[in-house]
Amino acid sequence: MRRAGLRVLRRDAAPRVAPTFAAAAPRQTLQTGKLSPGAHSAHQVFASLAQERPVFPIRQPVCVLREPQEFYRELLRGIAQAEQRICLSSLYLGSQETELVAALDKALSRNTSLQVHVLLDCLRGTRADGAGASSATLLAPLVAAHGQERVRVSLYHTPALSG
Repeated sequence: MRRAGLRVLRRDAAPRVAPTFAAAAPRQTLQTGKLSPGAHSAHQVFASLAQERPVFPIRQPVCVLREPQEFYRELLRGIAQAEQRICLSSLYLGSQETELVAALDKALSRNTSLQVHVLLDCLRGTRADGAGASSATLLAPLVAAHGQERVRVSLYHTPALSG
């Protein structure tokens, strides 16, 4: 299904759920890089999972983001530094998320080889607020300004739901 530069993706397969752990691992001290007394390394915690699922090595330190504001700042920083592509996946953006869209527009204008792909939930991404705005209407000007070759907005529609 296509709507003015938007693609709706349908998937019939049920999602796979990874096994959960019965007990959480003790906290690690991230500042010093040393484990707190009685803590387990990530390798120890995830060893059983690695036997059942594909794994890949991490060659650089992992930074834990503890607050939503930290995540948002990192998202904007990543958009500003992107050189080849930006891929965002979210339930929805929110109809007032103009700062994020402006950052995407600026990055696309700065770098003519940059490509952006945004994947949103179909029902939430097209749900209009009181003023008629939605995530889809917020992103439509990006598609119009930079073309469907560079900006793709896909909408995922869960087959079990209708609407």
